[in-house]
This record gives sequence, structure tokens and C-alpha cells, in this order.
Amino acid sequence: MYFWNGNRDSVDEEYRGISKVLTRLYKGERLLDFGVNMSLNDIQKALYKLFLLGIVDNWTIDYTTLSEGEVHVDYNGLDEEDIKRHLYNYIHKYDKEFSIEQDSKRYHKYFMMLSSNEFPITKLIKILIEWSNDNVVYNRLQSTYTMLQWLDSSVSDVQFRRNIIEYFKFSELTVILDGVVQDPLDYNIWFDALYAKDTITNQRISVIDIDLARTTLVSLQRYLESYRNNTGLNYLCGMLRLLTGNYIGTEGEWRFKESLQNIKESFSEEEILNIVSNTILVGNNMDLPEKDKLSEMIIDNLSGFEKMLFDGLHDRFSLGLLLQEPKAKLNHIMEGIK
Repeated sequence: MYFWNGNRDSVDEEYRGISKVLTRLYKGERLLDFGVNMSLNDIQKALYKLFLLGIVDNWTIDYTTLSEGEVHVDYNGLDEEDIKRHLYNYIHKYDKEFSIEQDSKRYHKYFMMLSSNEFPITKLIKILIEWSNDNVVYNRLQSTYTMLQWLDSSVSDVQFRRNIIEYFKFSELTVILDGVVQDPLDYNIWFDALYAKDTITNQRISVIDIDLARTTLVSLQRYLESYRNNTGLNYLCGMLRLLTGNYIGTEGEWRFKESLQNIKESFSEEEILNIVSNTILVGNNMDLPEKDKLSEMIIDNLSGFEKMLFDGLHDRFSLGLLLQEPKAKLNHIMEGIK
């Protein structure tokens, strides 16, 4: 992480390198010499980004010496809509929900870049550079975070080995998590990961117990390293952390909050009601402190569920809110008696 961060260019610096190559291609040059003014590494670095955007198809290298030669480039031209389509196609491999046509909290930075006064092609190239850098930083930090958790002194040697096995194992659970990756807003798949199933009928039997929740959380870590802005994966992370009693001070807090905010933006009222109802059913298997936290998170991010949460969870947080109004009325009556 240190060496990558210390050696990478800023967005503007990397764009200048890409712009040099793109300008030559735009002027009709298809043979780009390297060794004197530009290194082969700089040219290929620029061509790779242009390839992701569909501006170039392919390139081959002819060496004159080990450090000099020419790069033959297949150039497609500049079509703004086609470039934007390629940008979305590439990013959607890692973030199915990515969109910058309208402003949102998750993608505000990229929306502002798209709304700037720069030349349209310039904006799209810079968005790709910025998103790529952000994605690399996220992947490496998340991988480090996973290992730090597993190397904690509270994790036994046996548990560490189990974690390694579950991390790489292919099972029915990984099929479910692959489904969440492909369709992050299909909330029925989320709950498939939170229920044990009958091996014959494949019907849900009961909410997974704490041991299975821990195992599921380990399997989930591999997916979290690759997909940050996935509503379904983030929801599962928060719920599994709550089920295992390991929520406060972990990534589960911000991931669960972000998932609830995305649920509010992405679903109809009927769908949100369905999600909350199913969440309460799962929440009944949590200990009381976790029920309190679950209730607090839902109320803070999705309004109007206080009574429903108390009826379903009997938690202290929603109870406190429900008692505020009668308490105020009682205080008012008592003041009148005085």
C-alpha cells in the first residue's frame, strides 16, 4: 500500500500522460515511438486506460533495441456515448449499482466530475482514473482489515485454519453470494443467506445460528474485498455482525448504515416494508443489545417503523421513542395539577 501510494500519479498527472498519447492518435499517428520522449511503460499505461474506454482496440510492440521501438495501435476514434458505455460496462463488473446520471451520496464525487466544465472526453477519462485509484485503495485496505481481524489474539489457531478454509471454499452459500453480487437489489437473495434450508425441499427452515453466522461472515469477507458499494453485501455484513454479537466498532456499522440509506433511495414503500418485516424476523434471533442497535439503525435511516419494530423485537430503543409522547402528556397533566 505504501509503495503503490508513493509511486502512483495524481489524477491530473495520469491524465496528462494519457492526453499525450491520445493527442497523437487523434492526429492520425498509429505508430508511437518510445525510448526518447516517452517510455514504453508510460505509453502502455495510457493505452490500457484508453482500451477500457473503447478508444483503442489493441496494440503491438516492435523493438529496435531493448529500450527503444514503436507501438502499433488500433485506434477506434472518439465517440462520447460509446466511451461512456465502455466506462459503465467496466465499472459495473465491480459495482453493479454505479450511476452518475443523477447525484447521490455514494457517487457524489464522480457526479461532480461529470458536471464540471471540462471537455466531455476528458471528464470520462478522469472519472475512470479516479474510480480505479479508489478501487485499488479499497481492495487493499479491506484485505488488510480482514487479516487483522483473523490475526487477533482472540482467534485460536484452529479458528484461523477454519477461516482460511471457509474463505476459499465453494459451496451453496457462495452461489447465493454470487447472486447478490450480480443483483445487489434482489433482497430475496439476501435472506437466503440468513436462513438454514431443508436439504431436500430447499425451503427455509430457520434463521442461521451464531456458529453458522460466523462461518457465513467469513465467506462474505472475500466478496467484501472486491465489492464496496453493494447494497446486498453491505446489508448482510451488518446483519451477520449483529447476529454474532460483533457489531460495534467494526465495518458492519458503516456498511449497514449505507445499505439502509440505499434501500431508502432504491425501493418502493411496499418493498421497504417487506425488507423491514423480514429483517425483524431475523432480528428476533439476536440478543437484546443487538436488537436495540438494529432498531436504532432502522429508525435512524428509515422513518415510521417504531411501533412495528417494538411489536416485533420488544427492544428498548423503539420503546423509549414510543413512550416519549405519553410521557410528555403525563408531564403536562402533572404540571396542570400543580
